[in-house]
Amino acid sequence: MSTIRPSRKSSRENSGRSFGEAQALAVELEMRPLEARCRLGIGKLLLETGNRREAGIVLSSAIAMLGEMDMRLWLPEAEAALAAAVAAPLQLKRVSPVA
Repeated sequence: MSTIRPSRKSSRENSGRSFGEAQALAVELEMRPLEARCRLGIGKLLLETGNRREAGIVLSSAIAMLGEMDMRLWLPEAEAALAAAVAAPLQLKRVSPVA
């Protein structure tokens, strides 16, 4: 019997949706530690999908929140993800000239 596995894209989409819902709930309930962790997860997902600029913004926000709350355990992970977002080479799209 074979198992049907979701594609990586649908898995990322589901993860992104779940992080977004959790973050919205964390904001509503004023649960800043959870909000910071959600931002970290969203930033890492954005980085995986190649959205480096947006990932950098979200990860910077997560790092600021983690630092404000003295959540040192998560800072190295967030800082490493931000470094990856900043250091990754740009992937420029080739544009064909208009004739």
